[in-house]
Amino acid sequence: MRKIQILVLTMLLVMLSGCTVYIDQEIEIENNNSGEIIYTVALDDEMFDTVEGFLSESMDELEEENEGLQVEEYDEDGKKGFTLTYEFEDLDDLAQLLADDDIVLTYTENDDETVSVEIVYPEGEESTEGMESTVEYTITIKVPNEKSNNADEVKRNTLTWEFDDSEETTLEFTYGQRSPVGLILLIAGILLVSAGLGYGGYKVYKSLIKDDQVPSGIE
Repeated sequence: MRKIQILVLTMLLVMLSGCTVYIDQEIEIENNNSGEIIYTVALDDEMFDTVEGFLSESMDELEEENEGLQVEEYDEDGKKGFTLTYEFEDLDDLAQLLADDDIVLTYTENDDETVSVEIVYPEGEESTEGMESTVEYTITIKVPNEKSNNADEVKRNTLTWEFDDSEETTLEFTYGQRSPVGLILLIAGILLVSAGLGYGGYKVYKSLIKDDQVPSGIE
């Protein structure tokens, strides 16, 4: 993952003054603590078009040199770039991936079957200081069943932090397993509605038979 940092720095160096690099790091954690870590690195459309050939070549080399890395093109909301995806088997595996970028992840499995996670992002490197270009860095973490967090924004089980690399940043969150109760209730509700509609239709049919108003071909 260290080469992702090199890629971002390269993008900064090839940009003209005043341009912005958009970085989104998304971590999706499943019930069994496996999941994906997805980096989206993008520029504004016009700027990306001027360096697309160079960056595409860098992406090809990055994918070849990193086993398990999946690279795809990104083109949304007036921005173009690439997404880089790694899969992880558990939180220890995720911690190792992040450690390659000097990001420290620790976690505790609690007695109530929840997991408490702390992720510490280091202060940014001085090599980017003084550059007129800017970086907008967002971190998004999706968990099965959010319990508590220090995120800037929370939408159901999706936690978002606006990252500022001018100082060390600590992310904290606790989650549990996704409960099957909600799905069971949803299925039960659908079955009840279906049964109600079926029963109502049957009553209408019987009423029509009684009044001898059933259209031909239905009986």
